[in-house]
Amino acid sequence: MKKLPTNEVIQLINRIEREIDVQQWMINSINIWPIIRIYLGLSLDSMTKIEKKKNSSHIITHIKGLFKLLFSIIFNYNQYDHTKKKCDVLFISYASAKHNKIDGKWFNSLINPIIKIIEKNYITYQVLEHDENYALRIPAHRKSIQIQHKIFINILKAKMYEKDITFDDVSLNIINEIIEIFYHYGINKNILSKNIIKKKISQVIVNYNYFTKILLKHEPKVVFASDYYGFEMGLHLACNKLGITSIDIQHGVQGDNHIAYGSWFNLPREGYELLPKIFAVRSNFEKDTIDKWTIDTIHKAVVFGNPMLYYVIKYFNKKKISHNNYSKNKINVLITLQIGRGFLELYKALLSNKNNTMFFWIRKHPTMPKIEIDLIKRQLRRFNSNIFDFNNASDSLLYILLPKMNIHITENSTVTSEAALFGIPTILTHQSGKDLYVNEIQNKQAYFETDVKEILKKIELLSSTRIASSEKSIMQFEDAVVSAISSKI
Repeated sequence: MKKLPTNEVIQLINRIEREIDVQQWMINSINIWPIIRIYLGLSLDSMTKIEKKKNSSHIITHIKGLFKLLFSIIFNYNQYDHTKKKCDVLFISYASAKHNKIDGKWFNSLINPIIKIIEKNYITYQVLEHDENYALRIPAHRKSIQIQHKIFINILKAKMYEKDITFDDVSLNIINEIIEIFYHYGINKNILSKNIIKKKISQVIVNYNYFTKILLKHEPKVVFASDYYGFEMGLHLACNKLGITSIDIQHGVQGDNHIAYGSWFNLPREGYELLPKIFAVRSNFEKDTIDKWTIDTIHKAVVFGNPMLYYVIKYFNKKKISHNNYSKNKINVLITLQIGRGFLELYKALLSNKNNTMFFWIRKHPTMPKIEIDLIKRQLRRFNSNIFDFNNASDSLLYILLPKMNIHITENSTVTSEAALFGIPTILTHQSGKDLYVNEIQNKQAYFETDVKEILKKIELLSSTRIASSEKSIMQFEDAVVSAISSKI
């Protein structure tokens, strides 16, 4: 399959939206363009690594995970929430968002800071949790109801719906028009086959039916979720049909070149039912990005601030966190890894340099599977253990670790914008990072470089000074959370 740089993917998507009336693309009473847009964006982006597994292998992986989940619930019964009560707020999150342990328990960096606030205001809530890698991560600070087995069952059930999906003349014409545009980009038309479209739509329908039952049972006024462009599209469709406010919590970078959050065109005035009503973002930059295309629609972006940064500043300011390997006399370089990319040859070359003034803090991606972590650890054995740290860098709270760093290096991690909060410059090593962090590059908070020698020079040059830090929209977080919820309950 032909792959394109991130910015070219967005240009292709925007061309489709400008030249074709995607608002008219209705199947089973659902405007399906958001499904197709996200699918094309993720499939065509050169940064996205898609591993095709045989169905049998995929099923076996899930069956093993389901047994893992079953035994965990049996032997750790008190660690899970087994009630199914009515509540004001419903959270749906993935277990791997529990990035770190605090006081010996896993802490969900996306929702736990919000829960901390609503508990103080006596607002009732419940947490549903899933994770396709079955990263259960217990004990945790908040109990949750596990729904991963239901999500897996929905994948199987969706096959039954595919045969009932038909294409009218409008749909067939739109598909042909998109394929015609593909031709000019040298993209194989099979990427948008009818079977693929049926598969994507049936998955949304099954999850919509499932979440409708969930919402009717819990009767929430507000639903918080993240990664809206996965199976959660069915959740947001159910929320919009039932008149429940759905809020997407920012979990990573958002900018004009992000397929889910940037540069949409040709939206219907009533918006898309597959999208959340509110985007809870971290700063005015993300709000401005989303405001460009949600204007005059039901969708809107609201600046909440950064949940975890708020939590660390409010509750960890007086705690001293030390690292045995940390030295002020070294240039401390943080390398944040991307899932599915392993430990790049470029990073190996950096660790092989003879400059003994540098110490490398290598941080795994929060959702990185164990098999990839183990591979990276094996690759790191060839290097002197006195020049890098993997375990502490991966397990520490990011906002405790970042202030100690001089430089941040990554392909396109969202830590780029988080490092800017502390005045730490980032060196981006992949074209997608250059496309996504236009704002940081313009503000000289990030630089794009792929040559090892030039990166080493950049490290030396930038490590001696701190850049001006970004606007910190931190303490407004509590007010934003309470305002968003109290207006609905």
